[in-house]
Amino acid sequence: MHNELSGIFGRADWWSKAPLGTNDFDYVKEAESYLNRRKLNGQWGPGHVVAELKTSFWEGLLVNKYHASLWERGLKHAFPHYQGRRDSLRQRMERLRMLRNRAAHHEPIFARDLNIDHQFMCDLASFIEPDLQTWVSSHSRLPSIVSNRAATILGNRYTRF
Repeated sequence: MHNELSGIFGRADWWSKAPLGTNDFDYVKEAESYLNRRKLNGQWGPGHVVAELKTSFWEGLLVNKYHASLWERGLKHAFPHYQGRRDSLRQRMERLRMLRNRAAHHEPIFARDLNIDHQFMCDLASFIEPDLQTWVSSHSRLPSIVSNRAATILGNRYTRF
């Protein structure tokens, strides 16, 4: 998404030219402020800002208000293998963001269908690049963990970290 937006606006700090809403621009300012506190003032570049932006920021770039100004102008090319509607893509990203947040904050995820979450993650990777989906699928331990869940809960299979 960053690469496409950099191309659309002709600069790596595309957010300074993009028609971002107040909340989204605040996310950028928050990332820059964090970088200024963490590193010497100004001793960072656009790549650092991108790395600090929250997942919700990227998901938010797929909402309706940015359809004409970002999506149609070229953001859709960040997902060259996607054929569906922009909002369906955003919903998939939202589902994965919520899973990530739950797991990162040590909240329960056992009631979720993790196989669907895994499929959504693989699908998102394939929308960017089919080889990325192949790599994600081949390196993910999630399907085997889910399939062994019952044995682990019963104590018949040891966990590994």
